[in-house]
Amino acid sequence: MSARLTAALLLCAFAWHTESARTDIEKTTLALTRDVEPEKDAASVNIEGCSTSTYRIVKEGEGETTAHKGDTLVLDVVSKCANNACAEWWNTKSYEMIAGNGRSILGMDQGVIGMKKGETRFLVVGPECGFGSDGLSAHGIPGGATIEMTLEAIRVTSDMRGKCMNFSTAW
Repeated sequence: MSARLTAALLLCAFAWHTESARTDIEKTTLALTRDVEPEKDAASVNIEGCSTSTYRIVKEGEGETTAHKGDTLVLDVVSKCANNACAEWWNTKSYEMIAGNGRSILGMDQGVIGMKKGETRFLVVGPECGFGSDGLSAHGIPGGATIEMTLEAIRVTSDMRGKCMNFSTAW
């Protein structure tokens, strides 16, 4: 193995470990309430692939690391049905997800792309990117419901392992 490749591998390993350790130490939590909504004049942004879903930034995040597909986020999540269509609201602390992997509803999966640590977003997720026409009766979500979510990014961790493993194109 060449000296340059060895040095590059060591730098990536160090960067990944340092980011993980630093974000664990700096983890902070803001209390979110079910009534958090963005300012009325804040610009809405369409969520990619979801024609009836939008987000608004309620609070700007910090740092340069933004969530990309495959990155891990730890979020505090408050969600409810729009227009009180559901009897309940949900408050989930330290929800860990991988952006863009398809394991969350599409509106949330795509709505976290670009978030920074400390950022709070208000998402409005239409049924085609939420729970569809069937809803989720086990949780009291009727078919066709629009979901409102407030997400706070507690931690955004770049998937350094995947980005550091292909050195053939870098050298």
